[in-house]
Amino acid sequence: MEQKTTVQKMTFDLIDGTFLPNETMEIINHIIQKKINFHELRNFSEKIRFGIQNDNSGERIIALTSYQKKLASYVEQLDSTDQILDIKATISIKIHQIQILAPLTHKNDSIAHFYIHRKNGFYINTIFDKLVGALNSSKYN
Repeated sequence: MEQKTTVQKMTFDLIDGTFLPNETMEIINHIIQKKINFHELRNFSEKIRFGIQNDNSGERIIALTSYQKKLASYVEQLDSTDQILDIKATISIKIHQIQILAPLTHKNDSIAHFYIHRKNGFYINTIFDKLVGALNSSKYN
């Protein structure tokens, strides 16, 4: 069984202010678009390097695009002349120590995955170059 220990936690306000509807759209759309770009690049990189798609990134792109549409619909309903919006977005970062559950066992493994415990269970997560590089070590020759 995997054990996860929180080593450190940091929290800060990314957004904390009052904005007009058009400013709200600009700020939040910019952040969402940066996240979409991150996941598209991650997915592209893994597809080129390892021939696989990152399912988590694909799901996040769909969710983030949905959030953008919902926000646009919500803000369009507002009258920009007499309404303002209070926005607070807090970032919370926790550093955990994890245990690798699926170590490399064969030199022909082309992709090194490891499992990380998250709220919804165990997921295959990001591929690390360090683990892939281990495949070429003398241990596997």
